[in-house]
Amino acid sequence: MSDDAIGRKVKPQRYAGQARETIDRQRDLFRRAFLSRAMHEAPHTSMDTAIRDADFAFATYCRATSLKYEDRMGRKDAAPQERGKRDWYRQMADHVLQPDIVPDPRSERPDFQPYAPPSIPRIIHNTDRAQLAALSLVQS
Repeated sequence: MSDDAIGRKVKPQRYAGQARETIDRQRDLFRRAFLSRAMHEAPHTSMDTAIRDADFAFATYCRATSLKYEDRMGRKDAAPQERGKRDWYRQMADHVLQPDIVPDPRSERPDFQPYAPPSIPRIIHNTDRAQLAALSLVQS
């Protein structure tokens, strides 16, 4: 098992083709989806609430992914590698929900950059929702 297989100390090569790491792009996708839903289905939902809900959903996704590695332990890849991936996703879930307490599982990397969401303008008036809706459809 290599550090590359799990992604704690180096960025896995299989995810090296994009400017942003895949896990960050996935988190962006959750945020875009929840912000879009808030704009279209729940216009009184604040952006902060939508982002908090998106982060909770993303953490749940990470927990579900860790369950996948738990359930297939040693059946697809070697058990230590599966265990490492399971623990990585569990830590990412905990980090998303408690960033001041739990470190990002990538924080041991020499080139580590913490998650930084794409900038999203604050909504001041309902007329600004169309602008945000357009931004939420743009893929990173």
